Amino acid sequence: MGIAVIWSIVAPWLSANNVITVWAELSTRWLLLLVLLFGASAHLGNLSRPWPLRSFFCRCVAATFALMMFVAMWFLSDKAFLYWKMRAIPPEAWVQMVSDVEKVGRQSAESGTNCLSGTMPPPKSLQRLGLAGDYGGGSAQFVSRPEYTGLVVSIDFGYKVRGWGLFVGPEKLAKGHWPGFERRRVGTNAFFFIGSRG
Repeated sequence: MGIAVIWSIVAPWLSANNVITVWAELSTRWLLLLVLLFGASAHLGNLSRPWPLRSFFCRCVAATFALMMFVAMWFLSDKAFLYWKMRAIPPEAWVQMVSDVEKVGRQSAESGTNCLSGTMPPPKSLQRLGLAGDYGGGSAQFVSRPEYTGLVVSIDFGYKVRGWGLFVGPEKLAKGHWPGFERRRVGTNAFFFIGSRG
């Protein structure tokens, strides 16, 4: 039981620091839930000797606590990932990433493709955002609106359960890019975003 709880706490840190892919973090949840349930069952079901009531009560509390911790960390994993990702990337690295996103986005928008391929690796500085296995490409376009005229670029990582990336453009457009996602300002007209796509 303890391994499942510890992994649910450590896994967001590992994925935020690019030690494991987010896919590895997210896909192990179901396996660990089974391990936790099996462990709790074995912990409670060991009836080879009679238990005093106090011992049985303590075992029930321990199993319930482990399950509650695991489920809580499951639901808080995006917030933990956001916290650790923001700590893993120093401020000067954000400046370089925003510059690189603008450069790549401008090249894409000027070529008329408006799409950044997920099969091509992102610029080196953007690899701090996530591993190649988590990279999903992005989009770039020039917009002309009363409130903003210029380049808007999004670099996307992740999956349906957790998507994240870097958006370069005004805050009003960032809010509409992935509605319901949490955003952190990382530069002038630059936002790190994270949330669930489904």
